[in-house]
Amino acid sequence: MIEINGKKTNFTDADWKVCIILDACRYDIFRDVYKDIIKDGTLKKTYTNCSGTFEWMQDNFKDEDCSDIIYINPIVMFDKFMPNSTFYKVVNVWEYGWNYTYGTILPSEMTKTALEVMAKYPEKRFIIHYHQPHPPYLHPDFIGIEGPVDTPEEILKMKEKKFNILQCIQGNIRKLIGSNCAWNLLTRLGITPTDYYGKIYKRYGKERIVSGYIETLRLTLEEITKIIENTRGKVVITSDHSKNFDGGQKDIEKQPVPWMEIDNL
Repeated sequence: MIEINGKKTNFTDADWKVCIILDACRYDIFRDVYKDIIKDGTLKKTYTNCSGTFEWMQDNFKDEDCSDIIYINPIVMFDKFMPNSTFYKVVNVWEYGWNYTYGTILPSEMTKTALEVMAKYPEKRFIIHYHQPHPPYLHPDFIGIEGPVDTPEEILKMKEKKFNILQCIQGNIRKLIGSNCAWNLLTRLGITPTDYYGKIYKRYGKERIVSGYIETLRLTLEEITKIIENTRGKVVITSDHSKNFDGGQKDIEKQPVPWMEIDNL
């Protein structure tokens, strides 16, 4: 269930031929960026009331008839999130399109696959789930900022990883004094934060956290224009949840995300 301009509706019942999901996309950043790239369309606010992708998938697709929908998917954990989905087809792009430099699926790979599948199944509806602007950011500045990137195989074994005492301690420090103060303290002590945004903060400063997000969103929107150009019917651009630039989860479910409608007749 989603809420668009105050009106609640079932996600799968909403009017769209192609629905593009921008993972962890903030409404305010999207609003400020999209006009330079996407010229047509109507932007509205929506609330998913979710703080993460798993929650969003469960809330919108569990026990729903999705037999007319093909899901173009970059999420390695999709089968664990939706073990008995009723989608007509799930195309797992991560199985063959993983980028080992950035540790994610690049938007160009998602677009390439989506256009191929759309041409093959023109009668179906499509969800195209871009992993961006969610980190890791797609700019050379951020290559290697996390150290060696996880492979899909490692992500699937994530629950088997051992407890990390440093992550736990730093996480509690961030909760106690706030992320910015914690990052500043650790940086002054010569300690590298364990979280992605903290590592960016230490290397480049706070402003680069936001600018990296914007750059990644712009790059992704450029790819989305190719989907729009090749679709006959309504295209919706939205998100599964918002994002906090301090890396925390506070009130994410209360924050708006974009719901942009583009009619291609």
